Order: sequence, then structure tokens, then C-alpha cells
Amino acid sequence: MQVTQGLNIPRHDLKTTHEEADLIIIQQCYGLIFDSGCNSVTIISDDTDVFVLACHYFPIERSDVTVIMESTKSCLAIVDIGKTATKHYHPFLLLMHSPVVTVFAVTMALVRKLQLK
Repeated sequence: MQVTQGLNIPRHDLKTTHEEADLIIIQQCYGLIFDSGCNSVTIISDDTDVFVLACHYFPIERSDVTVIMESTKSCLAIVDIGKTATKHYHPFLLLMHSPVVTVFAVTMALVRKLQLK
């Protein structure tokens, strides 16, 4: 469902079979930008996974696009994803954020260290 200027518009093109909500939010957000020509999207979420994914997939080459992330709590800041992604881009952002990958990377580093002894 797309809400634009108070109108609810069914969006069958945004249907997905993916079950992870974080990825669905980002898929639909950037689907609106790339497929529908929207140039302004607001994501309402408190989830850091959604924040990291939004920054990682932000189309830096599209200066006409504005993606804002708002908290569900009014006391928290509103974040401009484009400015954040541009200023703090890191190619391994997704890897650094994932605890599973981090544990794996630390384990592999320890294994290599032990092998060198």
C-alpha cells in the first residue's frame, strides 16, 4: 500500500515472498524510488538493522532522492539516510553490523593466529 497525499494506493508490484521484515522495508522503499519515480521516502522504524540496510543500499548517485528515517518515539532524532550514507559509507557496513559475521570473523582471526604459532 502506498500512501500519497492522503490517498491509499494499492501497490501489487511491491508484493514479496521474502519473510524478513527489515529487508522488505528496504526493498519497498527503494522499489518506490527506482521503479515508481518517487524522490522522497520516509521510513518509520526504530530498528538498527533497517537503518544499516537503508544506508548500505542508498543510491548515492541519485542526488535528487531524499530518504528520511524517523523513530516511532517522538524524542528521537530524524535521520537523513542520504547524508549519513554519503558521509559514513563503508563497504563492509553490513558485515560490521551483523553479530553472526562478527563472531565468525573473530573466530577465524583467532584460528589464523593459533596456526601461525
